[in-house]
Amino acid sequence: MKSEGTNAMPGRGVQANRMRRFVVATSLVGLCIGLQGCDLPHIEGYFPIATMDVPTHKVALWRQKEEVYIKFSYKNPNTGQRRFNSCMDKYISAQSVCDGHGYCSPFDRNNIVKPNFFCKCDLGWAGPECNVKQKSQTVAWLLSLFLGPFGADQYYLEWPFWTGMKLLGFVCGFMLYMLGYSRCGILLVLSYWFSDIVHIGSAPVRAHNAKLAADLPRWAFAVFTLLYFAFIGFGMGVCSVYWKVKLKRRMDDHSKFYGSTAAFNSKIF
Repeated sequence: MKSEGTNAMPGRGVQANRMRRFVVATSLVGLCIGLQGCDLPHIEGYFPIATMDVPTHKVALWRQKEEVYIKFSYKNPNTGQRRFNSCMDKYISAQSVCDGHGYCSPFDRNNIVKPNFFCKCDLGWAGPECNVKQKSQTVAWLLSLFLGPFGADQYYLEWPFWTGMKLLGFVCGFMLYMLGYSRCGILLVLSYWFSDIVHIGSAPVRAHNAKLAADLPRWAFAVFTLLYFAFIGFGMGVCSVYWKVKLKRRMDDHSKFYGSTAAFNSKIF
């Protein structure tokens, strides 16, 4: 019996390995077809593909995007060719360098023999030729401060995955709160909310195209963030005191007019 069991185990292992290889090969073939933009095969008489509304494309998806070389380069006015570093092009005027959104700055100020100049972009622009519009750090911080639990800050930064994750976290926290696990739900929402507020407010993080424009002073972030949460804490304290006083007044009225607070407590708790 032992010999039969030992002979059966290797056979199962071989079959499992073959199945894994088949699954991996099939997944790779499907991935290649999806990336290269191949049309679907026409198998008439076997599958009703003609009735299926499946979008196809002749050009690969990654080729439909703007090329990085074209996006971050400039066009020479004489030859019309795409090049980099307009500061070193003698045919570009001083008003046209850096796409008009920056100025030329030397890479090494001590090198006066053969200096190399590069674009120094103005606030709100980025890229080698200062042709990429930056998003505002102040706007991202305000969105994170007021609408951070809903993922508005990540939506502004054009990160759809993290936007969905924050919405999922808010839904999970709300469900935990409704199920009676109020502390767990609140801590879940506050964890990623506070993290993004500090992350975005303390430094210009990267958006989808470029980093945020550093238009938020550090002192403004620290002071107004503390004031905002202090105001929230003060409001929560006032509301808590109000409901406590109102509850005690109702209990006192119930004891005066109905003789006992036991029935009132049983209704509340």
